[in-house]
Amino acid sequence: IMINVEGSTPNIILTSSTLRLPTHPDYNQAILTCTATLPGTNQLAFDKEFTWTMNGTNVTSDATTPTDPSGIESVSTLTTDFTIAGDIVITCEVTISVPGDPVVSNNSSVTITALGPSNPVQPTDLTVVNINYTEATIQWTVSSISYTPEQYIVLYGLTESSLTQESDMVNGTMELNNIDESYSVVLTNLTHNTVYYYQVRSTNTEGSTNSTTEMFTTLPIFAPTITIGPSDANIFDGESVSFTCTVLSETPVNLTISWETTAINTLPDATTVMSSTDTYTSTLMINSVDVMSNGDYSCVAM
Repeated sequence: IMINVEGSTPNIILTSSTLRLPTHPDYNQAILTCTATLPGTNQLAFDKEFTWTMNGTNVTSDATTPTDPSGIESVSTLTTDFTIAGDIVITCEVTISVPGDPVVSNNSSVTITALGPSNPVQPTDLTVVNINYTEATIQWTVSSISYTPEQYIVLYGLTESSLTQESDMVNGTMELNNIDESYSVVLTNLTHNTVYYYQVRSTNTEGSTNSTTEMFTTLPIFAPTITIGPSDANIFDGESVSFTCTVLSETPVNLTISWETTAINTLPDATTVMSSTDTYTSTLMINSVDVMSNGDYSCVAM
């Protein structure tokens, strides 16, 4: 009786058919997993031998030792970094040797495209929101992310040819497959009722690119108006008197209401409250007046 033991051809699966990797150090590592599975469930225990090649060069020594080499399923992993742009073909071949039989093998390949450093992507869709007297928020979109991480800064100034002021730096996303990423930064310490020109600059290790130049105008500040001033008062020595001043201010930025007098006595502190939208009332209370309180009293709004 002759018994002929034949090895079954293993099924080979690599993790991906194509990988695209930037050569930037944070992203240039590929981890490939080669899984070899024997068909059926009742297989004789013959070790599987894994051979890894990269563009024809044997790199098996860089891979992990296969798990359960004589079992139904075995796995080996190859981790490699790419610092030179180009296409790299990595092949995993699994061989089973049965005594007295021809070698049985199968293989699978994956192509890795290592991308060279890329220029920064131009910011688009520039808009300005939340404009007030001294601040404005600049928003923009990056339609696709460069394979070399970027940073963004807003350049702005009073003329289109002199964008000498800079915003805080904004870091771009580290998720290189993202598209239509939105960013924003707040410009502060602006001057009211002023036209500003601005553009967004995208920068990475390969250089810089600027958006188009746009413009916006900060809100104006209007002088406050005293709608009701203090009235004359005739009172006796020892009595108290109260003066009120009502001020209309459409732009209450740094609004101050103060009191002045020609009297000898020092003025007490006044109380100012917002009585309605854009309207403020200041009250000056003088207790126990005397001859030193005689004089003119006036309200000043700035």
